[in-house]
Amino acid sequence: MSVLCRKCQVIQINDAEHNGIVQTSASGKQYVSIGIGDDGDHDFKKRLLLDYELSDTLPDLPNLSQSAADGCALCSVIKNEIIRFLGKNAKYTQLLIHKVGYYLNPDPGDKTKPGRNWLHAMFVYFKLQYGEEFAGEDAAYALRLEVQASSTGLERLKKLADTASSVALRDTDNLQLPTRLIDVGLRGPTREVEEPRLVITADYPPLKNEDGARRYNALSYCWGPPEKAKKQLKTETSTLNDRLCQIPLSSMPAAHQDAVLVCRALGIPYVWIDSLCIIQDDKVDWEREAQKMGSVYANAFLTICAAQGDSCLDSFLRRTVPSQVVDVPFTSSIDPSVSGRFSLFVAPDEDPYKHIARDYFGGGCATDFLDPWKPLPTPYRFATSSYDPYNMDIPNCNWSRRGWTLQESILAPRALLFGARMVHVCIGGLWLESEDGSSSDRPFWPPIHLRAGVDEKSAMADTQVEDAWRFLAREYSSRSLTYRSDTFPALSAIAQVWHQMIKGQYLAGLFSSNLHLGLLWRARFGMRTPKQFLEAAAHEQYIAPSWSWASKPYQVTWVFHVRTSFRPKFELLCGAVTVDGVNPYGRLTSGHLLLSTKICKIPSTRLRRVSVFFGFIFPYELLTDDGRRLAHVVFDWRQEYASAPKDPETEEELEDGPIDCLSMVLVSSKATDAKAKIGKDGDVTYQDLLIGLLVLPTGKPGEYKRAGLFFTEESGLCGSIFWDSLEHQKVRLV
Repeated sequence: MSVLCRKCQVIQINDAEHNGIVQTSASGKQYVSIGIGDDGDHDFKKRLLLDYELSDTLPDLPNLSQSAADGCALCSVIKNEIIRFLGKNAKYTQLLIHKVGYYLNPDPGDKTKPGRNWLHAMFVYFKLQYGEEFAGEDAAYALRLEVQASSTGLERLKKLADTASSVALRDTDNLQLPTRLIDVGLRGPTREVEEPRLVITADYPPLKNEDGARRYNALSYCWGPPEKAKKQLKTETSTLNDRLCQIPLSSMPAAHQDAVLVCRALGIPYVWIDSLCIIQDDKVDWEREAQKMGSVYANAFLTICAAQGDSCLDSFLRRTVPSQVVDVPFTSSIDPSVSGRFSLFVAPDEDPYKHIARDYFGGGCATDFLDPWKPLPTPYRFATSSYDPYNMDIPNCNWSRRGWTLQESILAPRALLFGARMVHVCIGGLWLESEDGSSSDRPFWPPIHLRAGVDEKSAMADTQVEDAWRFLAREYSSRSLTYRSDTFPALSAIAQVWHQMIKGQYLAGLFSSNLHLGLLWRARFGMRTPKQFLEAAAHEQYIAPSWSWASKPYQVTWVFHVRTSFRPKFELLCGAVTVDGVNPYGRLTSGHLLLSTKICKIPSTRLRRVSVFFGFIFPYELLTDDGRRLAHVVFDWRQEYASAPKDPETEEELEDGPIDCLSMVLVSSKATDAKAKIGKDGDVTYQDLLIGLLVLPTGKPGEYKRAGLFFTEESGLCGSIFWDSLEHQKVRLV
C-alpha cells in the first residue's frame, strides 16, 4: 500500500461522511455506494470535495519535493506532473493547490439492481501566481488522476463475460458455423491445453455436438500498417495442411495469442481469426469468406475487440503500466467488513496537456476562486463527464479508426472490448459495463440506430434505413485500410445486410432506389489542385466509378436534409457494376449509370468565393458576366478550404481547373423548409432548390465522369425556367 503524508491521507474516503450506504450486489457481494441519500436517491453533487490545501514555490516546489522524498506517493505524482506541465516556463512563482476532489458517475439502477455511484477520477485543483498578483482565469487548472479498481485479472474477466452471456441472443442449435475455426486446445474436464490448430467445421466431430461445445469467439483487431501486416501469421495454400495439424501458440503474433488465451480462460473452445481462417492467397476462398463475415460475427458467442495497440503485433492483454501509482486503502466506517483498495494514477501519456486542463467555475467572479481566503464558488464545472473509462478507451483508439472493424462492431451482438485502461462489455449496441464496475445504457459505437437496422427492420422506416446507410458510409469513409482495394470487401457483410432492407440494386456503395440522394456527396478533404485530380483519375488503382463516394480515399458527407423532400429529376435507365470475383458486394473492375435527364454546358466560368453551408461548404458562386448569381458550386479537385491561385494584381482567385469543360447534370429537387442564408449580402430564401452533378467528358460520346456538385434556386437565373427549356438526354456516368 502506498505511503501518504498526513495532508494526503484525506484521500482515504470516509464513507460515513459522504452519505455512504452498504448495499448488496446481484451476486451477493456487499459494497459501499457513496453519494446516495437514505431514500435511495442519488446526490446530485457528482464530486466528493476533500479538505486539502497546499502552497508551494516554483519552480522547485520544495514542500512537495520534501514530502515526496519522505515517501508520500501522491505528493510525488503531483510534483512531477506539475513540473512536466510547466516545463521551462519560469514566469510563475507560486503554486496553490486549493482543493482535491473525487468525481462520481451515477448509475441510477433499475428494478433488477440497486443504483450505485462509482469513482472514476480524482482532480487536483490548482492555481498559479506570478509577480505580486495571482494570474488571471487562464491560470486555473485541474490535474486529473484516474481511478482503477483493484479487482482485475481473470476473475473479473469471467464476470464480465458472464454479464455478456446473461443476455441470450442466439439459438446455438441453429448456429451457423464459419467454414473454419481455430481449436484453442482445451482438453478434458481439467482443461489441459494442447497447441491450437485449424479445423474445418463441417468435418470436425466435436462440432457435431448440440451443447455449448459449438460456441466460438471471433477476434476483431487491426492488422496494422503494411510493414507490420507483412508479419501477420496467415493461412495460405502452401501452409493449409500445416495449420490443420498445429499452430504453435508461440508462432502467433501477440493479438492472436491473446485471443487464444481469452478463449481458454473463458472455456470457449474455438476462435475465428480472419488471417488464419481464410486462405489468404486463394482469391475465391477469400472473397467467399469475406462475404460470410456478417454471419461469422453475428453468430459468435463473443467478439473479442482488441481496442488497444495498432497492429496484430501488439498485445491487448498487457497494458502499459503507469510510472507512478498511488494505492489507496478503503475500509468502510459504516461496516468494517467491507474493505478493499483502489489505485490512482496519471494516464500513461507523454503529453501532460491530456490530463491537465483549464478549470472552470460557476457562482462567482473570476477573482473569487483565485483568493484562497474566500469560500470556493460552487459547483465546479470542470468538463469531466467525458472522462469515463469507456470514452477514454474506445472512440479514438486505433481499432475504432480501422475500416474492417466497423462492420465487425455493428454485426457483433456481444462484445468484450479490451481497451488501454480496462475491459468493457457491450451488448446489442449498448455499453453495459466496464471492468471497474462503471456502467451505462447509452449507445456505444456504432450508434444504436445502426444496430436497430441490423436487429429489427420493423423498428425503422425506409427513410431511416437509408439515412443510417449514409451515416454508416460517412463513418466508414473516415477510417483507414491497410489496402485500399479492400474498400468494398471490408463493407461487404454490412452491405449485404442493408441490401435486404433497401429496395433496388446495390451499386458501388449506393442503392438504385435513392440515387437522387446518394449521388449528393462530397469528399471533405483530399485534392488541392486540378492537376492532382486529373493525375489521380488516370493513374490510381481502380476502386469505384467516379459517381460513388468510395472512389475517394477521404471522408465523405452528404447534403443536409437528405430525406423524402428530395425528388429525382432523372430516370435511371441502367445501373451496372462488374465485380472482380464471386462476391457481389466485393471489389469492382467497372461501373456505370445510364440516366435520362437534362444536361447543359456550364453557362459561365466566372466565379466568386462566397461560402454557403448545405451539409458541407459550397465555396463558390457561379456568376453571369454582369455579376448575377447562377448557382453555388463545389469542385472535386479543390479541397474544402483550399484556395485557387490568386491574381497578383487584384488578389482575386483565378480557378485554374477545367471549368470551361464542365457540364451540369440535373439530379434532384428539394423543397427548402428552413431559413438558409444565401449569398454575400446574407439575403434569406425559402425557395425550392435544384441540385445536380458537375461532370467532365471522358472523350466518348455522351459519357462523363463526376467533377463536383451544384445547387441553385428554382426561381433563379439557372432555375426551373432555364432547365424546362432543355430536352432529356441519355447521360452515361462512369
